[in-house]
Amino acid sequence: METNTKQTMDIQSMLKGIKFPINKQGLMQFIKDKKAPSEAMTMINGLPNREFTSIDDLTGELDM
Repeated sequence: METNTKQTMDIQSMLKGIKFPINKQGLMQFIKDKKAPSEAMTMINGLPNREFTSIDDLTGELDM
């Protein structure tokens, strides 16, 4: 359980400064530029191929 909480916090911190709307490809590039750990990249890669309109929209897909 602690690992999921830490992973959630890590991803939330990586998302700071993101501009919406953003599609999955743009999101992958954004977190890659932030040197995200492979676990975060895997989570983002599992998202549907669509445009995200807000942080709530994105974190809802990530079950955060």
